[in-house]
Amino acid sequence: MSHFHLQRPPPKRSWWEKLWNWYRMDFPGRSDEANEYARSLLITVIGFALFIFLTRLFFASRGVPI
Repeated sequence: MSHFHLQRPPPKRSWWEKLWNWYRMDFPGRSDEANEYARSLLITVIGFALFIFLTRLFFASRGVPI
């Protein structure tokens, strides 16, 4: 067989899975419990930022100065 044969493409992964794997690679020696804590912390921070953003949009749509 030729050295230039086509190979199977890598499996499709969603954008959030790629982001999480990239984030997790910064801490290779952590346990599963620490990974769960990091994931919950990341979700909490993103949720809080989203809440602040949506609150600003809500008040801006009502004409209330922030």
